[in-house]
Amino acid sequence: MTLDKHKIKTALMTLAVTNMLGFFCTFLLTETKGLSLEEISGEYGSEDKAEVQENIWQPIPNV
Repeated sequence: MTLDKHKIKTALMTLAVTNMLGFFCTFLLTETKGLSLEEISGEYGSEDKAEVQENIWQPIPNV
């Protein structure tokens, strides 16, 4: 019975660590500033790719 409790505890701790890593990794991603995935990747071809990249990587102003 103790072996089962140990396996369950290990599985839950692994799940908790994975969830925390995922939660904190979301803060490393930049926001898209209202652009769709197509606009970012340049699929439409209407916008200059450099212009789109400039808009994406500008710092977010503190309010």
